[in-house]
Amino acid sequence: MAKILFINPIGTDTYDEYFSRILSPEANPNTTVDVISFKPIDNNVINVSNYVGETINAIIEAEKKGFDAAVICCAGDPGLVESKRAVEIPVIGTAEAGLYGSSLFGKVAVITPSGSGTYFRDLARRYGTENM
Repeated sequence: MAKILFINPIGTDTYDEYFSRILSPEANPNTTVDVISFKPIDNNVINVSNYVGETINAIIEAEKKGFDAAVICCAGDPGLVESKRAVEIPVIGTAEAGLYGSSLFGKVAVITPSGSGTYFRDLARRYGTENM
């Protein structure tokens, strides 16, 4: 049986049950999807960089526990590049997948919260989708 770890890194378990409910029926019958989240670091500010280390550690542990893949469910893909370097299992970020997938259809637009446009432009540049 295949096991996928689905990480919701941004400090709340509010959506864990929801993600489990919508992902499990979509998985192959021989695949389980485990959803985890992290405890809040700061209730007032959501900063993607706060969760990089915890995300990487969770993915390293997942590989040790026999998981076959990991998904980082955060538009900022915290720790994605570092996680891919640290483990042999596939690691996918939702921004990465979204940018690559949408680039197949032509131009891509990303709507971001105020002040985060530079961060997402940098992600698009890193993924080679900046000019799409």
